Amino acid sequence: MRSSRWRSKLLMITFVLLLIVLAPKIQSIVNNNVVLALASYTFSRSLSSTNSVMLVHIHTMPSPLRVGDNFKIIATVSNNSSKNITLPSIGCTHPLTATFGKNVNIIHHGFCTIKKYYNIVLAPGKTSTLSVGTIQKFDGETQYLAVNPGKLTALLQLLYSYNRTDFIIKQPFVSNILSK
Repeated sequence: MRSSRWRSKLLMITFVLLLIVLAPKIQSIVNNNVVLALASYTFSRSLSSTNSVMLVHIHTMPSPLRVGDNFKIIATVSNNSSKNITLPSIGCTHPLTATFGKNVNIIHHGFCTIKKYYNIVLAPGKTSTLSVGTIQKFDGETQYLAVNPGKLTALLQLLYSYNRTDFIIKQPFVSNILSK
């Protein structure tokens, strides 16, 4: 019991120190009229203008989605470029994120499970399936809850890197939330 409290305090101190070190490096960058704030990262629109990295096969789980459901969004990253790309994780931040219009409540938990996140290197012509959100209760990830019937509108953002330069793909996603 005592050891668990000590580890918890040590983890909190480490997190605070990390924030203190990174805080001066945080910069805001305007990209397509959206302000992005991440520590020491510069973003470009895409690896090339030919849609060489794409999000495909986007869907919710469960499907169909009903009011009261906790859900996640699943998308496949397709690397159609001629280079390896990296899907990086930064601390507890996943390379795939989502923002929502209406009809969804976002439930943030006060902790994350860092062991789940790691960098994925994706070779040319390969794919990787990612998800954002969770249908499990209290596993550390953000939960999405369908609260009203109607349109589910989301903006997915995929962060990937190539040759030490970071890129963001923005992909709108629309689905339906059905009544119970």
